[in-house]
Amino acid sequence: MRLIRIEFPKNLTTTSALHFGEYLRAMPIVEAYELNFGENRWIEPFAALVASSEITRFKHRVQQRPIKVLNQQHMTYAAHIGFFQSFGFQYGNAPGAAPGGVSYQPIQVLTSDSIRDEAASKDVPVGEVMEQHADRLAQVLCQSETGNIHDTVQYSMREIMRNVVEHSNASRIAFCAQYWATKQRVEVAVMDWGVGIRSGLSQNPKLKPASDSEAIELALMPGISGKSGRPQQRLADDRWKNSGYGLYMTSRLCRTGGTFLLASGTAGLILSGREVSPLKWGLEGTSIRMQMSVSNLPGLRDELARFASEAHEFRQKSGRCEYLSPSLISQALSKDLI
Repeated sequence: MRLIRIEFPKNLTTTSALHFGEYLRAMPIVEAYELNFGENRWIEPFAALVASSEITRFKHRVQQRPIKVLNQQHMTYAAHIGFFQSFGFQYGNAPGAAPGGVSYQPIQVLTSDSIRDEAASKDVPVGEVMEQHADRLAQVLCQSETGNIHDTVQYSMREIMRNVVEHSNASRIAFCAQYWATKQRVEVAVMDWGVGIRSGLSQNPKLKPASDSEAIELALMPGISGKSGRPQQRLADDRWKNSGYGLYMTSRLCRTGGTFLLASGTAGLILSGREVSPLKWGLEGTSIRMQMSVSNLPGLRDELARFASEAHEFRQKSGRCEYLSPSLISQALSKDLI
């Protein structure tokens, strides 16, 4: 019997997780496999979701041939947050089983049906059901339970997660978060396995993105939504409680004090300051990674009003964003709407 040993990355970052996915996709089909975790010493939240998705896809590709997991006992953090059970190996906690703490949110997997059922039973909108989960992620990201930045991040996270249920046709959504006190850095990861951004935006007959990369750039513009019709205006309390601003406001917050990654289908973008870097992607649905330095967060308080003002000015100058050419959208992203 031919057996192949698969080596898991020593440090699981976004880059190494993507390389690991390519490694698995190039793996020949044999009788059995061993997945060796013996060298691993570091695992990041977003990379954990990517690696879990890639392992799950690999299992389907090899048609459930035996895959033995080896040398995972030292990965206590990964086991605690539900990493192993997220791809079907019965070790550690199941996703959502661990309660979490002040500095982390374990892997949580919610089904769209359960969210809709809960909303129906309480006779409330889906957004309200997602409020608690969004608040938890905002607390980890901002290291605070209150404040202008917390409220904005909470709203943006709720909008992102609500859109999964309402527009992506995904059966489930996964998310997790971590705060590293020694590095003063936080990371929040969200992933679904739905129709993707391009298909979601195309539900609006006025939006016709020609590619995944064009759809991602379009989705990051203020006021863009797969919903047809005129976007609602900003409310008087300056909170962006309207469709089409969740990704915009969250990306602006993150890229001012860190990085924002948005990926879907075959393409992705990493935004950091004024830098816009394309990313080769290969997972279904939509994936989001938010990274920020906690030390930068207090300075963002005054930036929120500027973000809102710039979005309004951009829309006034450009007209309705769905009519913008791809080149103008890319230019707006690279110039940070200035």
